Amino acid sequence: VRCVQETDAEYMGNSFRNISTEMEFQQWYQDMPFITKWTMTIIVAVAGLVTFGILPPMWLVLIYEDAIFKLQLWRFFTNFLVFGKFSFAFIFKLVFIYFGLKNLENMYKPGKYPEFIYLILVNGFFSVLFSTICDEHYFCGSQLTFALLYIYCKKNPMEKVSFLFGFIVSTAYLPWAIIAYHLLAGAPILQDLIGIAAGHSYIFLKDVLPASHRMDYLRTPKFFERFVNKYIVPKILGSSNVYGFQGQFPQPGGERQQQQPQGNAFRPFQGRGVRLDLSLIHI
Repeated sequence: VRCVQETDAEYMGNSFRNISTEMEFQQWYQDMPFITKWTMTIIVAVAGLVTFGILPPMWLVLIYEDAIFKLQLWRFFTNFLVFGKFSFAFIFKLVFIYFGLKNLENMYKPGKYPEFIYLILVNGFFSVLFSTICDEHYFCGSQLTFALLYIYCKKNPMEKVSFLFGFIVSTAYLPWAIIAYHLLAGAPILQDLIGIAAGHSYIFLKDVLPASHRMDYLRTPKFFERFVNKYIVPKILGSSNVYGFQGQFPQPGGERQQQQPQGNAFRPFQGRGVRLDLSLIHI
């Protein structure tokens, strides 16, 4: 009887632990920023369809002849969503996506969502442009992911990240540490370099040029800002309590004025003091 009781107790304990783990995962998924959550969901869904042979990757690849002359315009977008089949390499890529996209999205509260979405579109264009020059344009998701990671590291250069078996690096050097690791592992680095070129082009045109020459070539268009605030931001606010707004429509630019640093000095790479912890992730 005692053995039966212990077995039942262990079974109940394991069941409660499984339920707790499932609830923690659901809570983690629900707490994800809106764009990050749906981007990762779509990428995982596409990987599943590709893995089980339901969706041929050739339908998603960026082939200019098909995209332009056959009007298969979806290829300009779907090529960013393919990261291969389910594998350890896919998991590592998913970690990069989560790290770069989530942290960037946390910097752009709903009042700045037009600027954030425009950032993604511009870097997507730069990724395709530089990938085309290097004949690496068929799948550009890795390039865009590295570009977003690079931008976040540039805007938050003083954070400490545990990288590769506990090796601590500053986010200012994280992209280069990843490239060094890829070189040591014998992995190709062309996509990483394209991502850096795309991200650095955005940083230069968006932050450096306006500060040095007062030329802002990447100002978010007004029509795009109105479109996002009218059709996208209300859906984000209506889906959950995003950043504590609780359904109140944000005033674009209002928070930017409140967070404006004292003085007229412009610091494009100013850190935000957000603690990052990747101690459990070996890239």
